[in-house]
Amino acid sequence: MARTGESKEEIKSKMISYYPDLADMSIAKLKASGYGLDELGNWVTCQGSVPQAICAFIESTSFEDAIRKAISLGADSDTQAAITGSIAEAYYGLTYYDEDKVMPYLPEDLQTSILPLI
Repeated sequence: MARTGESKEEIKSKMISYYPDLADMSIAKLKASGYGLDELGNWVTCQGSVPQAICAFIESTSFEDAIRKAISLGADSDTQAAITGSIAEAYYGLTYYDEDKVMPYLPEDLQTSILPLI
């Protein structure tokens, strides 16, 4: 839906049919709730990160903002950022500017190993 030009409202509406909690979810509410533990008191796993990742995308204003929002939640932040980033890339696109901005933060060995992929 993000890749085919659907609005965030349409995406959220569709995702609520899979994740009903998304209807009343916000980044602010998640942070205030102490998000990070599931109902059994265990750290949230990838299955428990999907609605939060979608929420981070829905509330974002850019690709970078989406990633920052996902990471700011903590808990399973690498999974949330990966999911959010995938949706955000489809919606906003990814420019060379974004790649140039990220590369300085990566260790040199990682930069050289991913250069052929870019």
